[in-house]
Amino acid sequence: MKKLVNLKLHGGYGSKEDGTTYHLDLCEACFKFAVTALKKHREAVMLDNYLDLPREDFGIDKYHTPN
Repeated sequence: MKKLVNLKLHGGYGSKEDGTTYHLDLCEACFKFAVTALKKHREAVMLDNYLDLPREDFGIDKYHTPN
């Protein structure tokens, strides 16, 4: 059985998603795919705007991830 990953978002005040809550249960492979897709999208947007590219540790919570 594949491990499940919970992905949650609660749109904050003033955001386009204000008051909307998302809760997704993804398998680990699907979660990795989603993070990779987000990273690629961010790279494309940043290249268009001449900004710094996301680092390899994009999205990793360093405070809750063992070294």
